[in-house]
Amino acid sequence: MILDLSETNWAPGKQSAQKTIEPAIEPKPFLKNNELIIPSDCAQKYRWWQGGQSIFETLQELEAPVDLMEQHIGEIGSPREHWQEVMRRRQQ
Repeated sequence: MILDLSETNWAPGKQSAQKTIEPAIEPKPFLKNNELIIPSDCAQKYRWWQGGQSIFETLQELEAPVDLMEQHIGEIGSPREHWQEVMRRRQQ
């Protein structure tokens, strides 16, 4: 809880109004209509254009459908072993 005295009539010995300031919720990437949406104000981790994780990693984290992953990164072929491992985990 944070006490903001700038908007109250605070005086010593007088009870003041308190405001609770909720922490901002950082937007996260999401899937909408089979599209990957990465908000520009999301965590730096997701901003591939600023050195964050790859689109592939973000799609994996979101458990995106295979066809969507292929739309964003092309036919899955490299590294093949990694892709096979992703598919094995999804089948469990």
